[in-house]
Amino acid sequence: MILESLAVGLVVVGAVLASSLDEWAGIRYALGFHYLGVVVLLGTTVGPARALVAVLVAVSVIGIFTARQERAVSAGTLVFGVVIPGPVFRPRWFDVSGAAIAIVGGVGLAVAHPLVNVLAVDVVVDVLVLTGLLYCLIGRSTGVACGLLFLVSAAGLLLQETGRAPARSELLFLVAFQLILAMALLHLQEARETNPSNAHLAVPVARAGESDPEQNVQRSEPPIEDCL
Repeated sequence: MILESLAVGLVVVGAVLASSLDEWAGIRYALGFHYLGVVVLLGTTVGPARALVAVLVAVSVIGIFTARQERAVSAGTLVFGVVIPGPVFRPRWFDVSGAAIAIVGGVGLAVAHPLVNVLAVDVVVDVLVLTGLLYCLIGRSTGVACGLLFLVSAAGLLLQETGRAPARSELLFLVAFQLILAMALLHLQEARETNPSNAHLAVPVARAGESDPEQNVQRSEPPIEDCL
């Protein structure tokens, strides 16, 4: 019971952190708490073999996002020749309150309509589904990434906790799908940040009280005698 409560708490912490992400470098922390909770829950309810598979998935997915950390330091500041990364978490009251409502709603839904008759599993699945849908609707790239991974993780957890032992092909598909999804999300974000086709959209706009720099260029006009 203590380990199950710990697993629920870790998943909730990961869901709350995902609502406050400001940089992609923070995704690994939110997913770290989330996957740690799933591993503890699987080890408590279905055995260490499934928990080991979850550990491999967690290490692989977090490793994919950790590899981007070197490119994320560009958002930091330079102090005495050392790059200090910017804040990776920035709580937004609307997002945090929405996450709190989704978490409370997931707990209530698990109590009122259990799926597998294991309270901790029902709470984790419902919390991951509701927060995952919420973050996909928020629209920020970091929230969408966490939301999609939360939904896939909830589906995998529910498949393993239904009492029917999933086939190896099903487990392999879930593992491969999470890894491919993580790589695809990271690739899309990097393509979005480095897309050279957006360069032509950066058109300088003169601010109020400032003159257009092109108007300050003295145009040489031909002498009047040459026009006659």
